Amino acid sequence: MADKTDYWASVDVDSLADEVRERFDSYVEEMNRTGRLSLWRKSIRQYYGQDGTGGYANSSTVNFGGEQGELALVNVNHYRSLINATMSMVTSQRPAFKAMALSDDHEAARQITLAENIWDYELDEGDIEAACYRAAELSQVLGEGWVYCGWDPNAGKVEFMQPGSISEDGEEGDIIENSRPIYEGDILVDAYGPEDVARDTRMSNVREASWLIVRRKANKWDLVALFPDLKTEILAAESVVQPFMDIYQQRNGYAPDQDLVYILEMFHKPTPAVPFGRHAIVAGDALLTEGPLPYDEIPVYDIAPSIEMGYAMGYSAWWDLLGLSEAYNSVMSNLVTVSDAGGVPNWLADRRQQVDVRDLEGRLQLVEYTGDGASPPPGLLEGPRVDRNQLELAKIIQDVQQTLSGVSGTMRGTP
Repeated sequence: MADKTDYWASVDVDSLADEVRERFDSYVEEMNRTGRLSLWRKSIRQYYGQDGTGGYANSSTVNFGGEQGELALVNVNHYRSLINATMSMVTSQRPAFKAMALSDDHEAARQITLAENIWDYELDEGDIEAACYRAAELSQVLGEGWVYCGWDPNAGKVEFMQPGSISEDGEEGDIIENSRPIYEGDILVDAYGPEDVARDTRMSNVREASWLIVRRKANKWDLVALFPDLKTEILAAESVVQPFMDIYQQRNGYAPDQDLVYILEMFHKPTPAVPFGRHAIVAGDALLTEGPLPYDEIPVYDIAPSIEMGYAMGYSAWWDLLGLSEAYNSVMSNLVTVSDAGGVPNWLADRRQQVDVRDLEGRLQLVEYTGDGASPPPGLLEGPRVDRNQLELAKIIQDVQQTLSGVSGTMRGTP
């Protein structure tokens, strides 16, 4: 571990894995301490209409609560509807990118056509457009989204097999390591939320950060095949089903035999403290790769509705609707409860009256009773009715949600 006189990103390779993991853990602890992890979970659950445990067992139907099941509980997901309306307006038309040449000769003109064709291909086939959409959606729900656009040397087709090494005496057939496939490589594009991208939050702007640590998922058996000497450390890496780290759905149990594990990929810009930048990939206690930054810039790009002042974290105005969404669900639950309770008629009769019900033709019933001369005849008991004030309150909350979101009812198909 680096002491206070050493910069953590410039330590030797023996200590780098610990430093990367410590920085990411500190970031997660800060998000938990400031309440952002809870906020992200709440926003995700509201967006997908999940129940309080992050599942769907009790969210897609009318449930009943209270001491005796007397309350009807419903979830009306205006939150997702409003966000989807905004996403549709923003992403309905693909941006028209145009390549520009530095010179006006014939070869440059050919390169313009080639560049535009490659870009269109990558948008359609390379998952770039889909990743940008997912990052934009994450930015609305979680305050920021990130597009990772790097290079995966172990993707694509196998180009050739690298021969295994032999012993130092050069005896033929004395193979120490099996041959390994060498792949052609491919662009790696994916979208990540703020819980997966650690940074120095004390910066005034996200893009001023000197370093980023991206938490990605990988199959541990693929990692073992690529780094057989680190098999023990890789298999001991943290599983992706850790409930504290997962904001999308809370699990009831922990399954350590999952194939997917977390890897941490660190990017550091070239700075006076790290002249050539630095890049490293860590899985558990294992340092898988390390070296200078192999890109012109950090290949992770943020999308955020806005940035908090003096804090390198994104902010979403949709979070202002979370409380209103809960209030709207409460009002609608009250309305459904009243309707359910008053939907079945009940009869009211004095205990002293002898009431007899006889069936007639056509499913009619004759009700006879012996009166006492003082009590009114038996009749229907007036049940609870929906209060107009409750209806007005539901409309007010819905209108306030639309006002704060900037999405009018006309945009959502409501005249």
